[in-house]
Amino acid sequence: MPADSYLSLLAKKQIESIVRKIRSNSALAPLDIMELSDKDLDLIYSMAHTFYDAGKYEKAKALYLKLIFTAPFVAAYWKALGCTSQMQNETKECVIYYSVALLIDPSDPSLHLYAAKALIDLNRFEEARGALVKAEELAPKEDLDFHSELEVLYERCSY
Repeated sequence: MPADSYLSLLAKKQIESIVRKIRSNSALAPLDIMELSDKDLDLIYSMAHTFYDAGKYEKAKALYLKLIFTAPFVAAYWKALGCTSQMQNETKECVIYYSVALLIDPSDPSLHLYAAKALIDLNRFEEARGALVKAEELAPKEDLDFHSELEVLYERCSY
């Protein structure tokens, strides 16, 4: 089923406006996203993720910020904004975004891991170790890739 069939007429117009502005590198206004359904927000999140995957971080960031202004208590939006900022080497900012996401969803081990990476990049090793310990506590024991990544980060903290 095409994405268009999921959207209300109002949402279609809003999203078309957003896409035009992003393509033309125009700034988005706070009123660009209002009264959208959960499906509409999911579509915008998907669009932002597509920009992120394509390396168009500024465009992804603009959409993630609008999602946060619209639905500030969704941890995934803060997490995505943190990842996008980290890709742009905005390390201090991404720690803030991960911290907000952790306030909303403190049981997500990947958030603790991402925060630890950023804290290591800022040479805040003690805080990074704390985040790694929490990530390790929350991570599923069978996720070997996650635990391997933890080991690498623990080593980076010991320098």
